[in-house]
Amino acid sequence: MIIPQEGQMNYKDLDEIAVYYMFISACLTEEERSKLKIGWEEKGGFKKVSWWRFVMENTKIEIMLN
Repeated sequence: MIIPQEGQMNYKDLDEIAVYYMFISACLTEEERSKLKIGWEEKGGFKKVSWWRFVMENTKIEIMLN
């Protein structure tokens, strides 16, 4: 899970970063998105957790330098 560093992005509520996780979900491959969606549905889907929050809690970003 990626949470902004202290002092970097001062949001009052974690929900304010939803747009960033929607962007991250749009960058997934079809296979990754499908796997994530299956996991989300198994956990109860939108009735239990919003899609963006599930993406936040179940993805990570890596920096790969050559």
